[in-house]
Amino acid sequence: MAIKTADLGGTDWVDGDTQTGANLNDTFGAVTIHRKQFSDATERTTTSVSFEDSGTSFTLSVPVGSIVFGFYVVMELKNGSSTGSAIANVKISGSNLGTVYLIRNPSFYSGNTPLGSGIFLNSTEDALLSTNTAGATYVKVAASGLTPLKILDASTTLTIRIAIGTDGTANMKNVAIDVLYSEVFKED
Repeated sequence: MAIKTADLGGTDWVDGDTQTGANLNDTFGAVTIHRKQFSDATERTTTSVSFEDSGTSFTLSVPVGSIVFGFYVVMELKNGSSTGSAIANVKISGSNLGTVYLIRNPSFYSGNTPLGSGIFLNSTEDALLSTNTAGATYVKVAASGLTPLKILDASTTLTIRIAIGTDGTANMKNVAIDVLYSEVFKED
């Protein structure tokens, strides 16, 4: 079994080679955009004004050296008080990676008002998703974007972290994350 194209680090087919299923599968798999999907419907709450692990985490197991290039995160958030905002982010960690946070681009926001869209990875923790709608109703919020992350560990952990902006209770449920990545890419 081998990748059969020099563009991806393998060897090109030559006249007389037998095309095997294993070689074709390896080659086509190498040039495929992959998607990992994670979800958790469990309701989580916090009264902390500082971000804390919600109890929802996922393990991303893809080959070391893969490039993650896109994220889509959606969840339902509820602010149980009349002040503050329910806020959440994604902590990404691994033994070689360390810890980074998937957060919204602050230059695209004025307070909690979106001026555009954008997410990025940062070593400083901040909000990715938020709602300041008070009351008993959940609000579905989502963020997506293209932000590169080179996988340095055989196992990388994605942890949802939540907080309440000032006081009260932040609730979340129905979390879903899509991760887009490529295992092999061509060096130019």
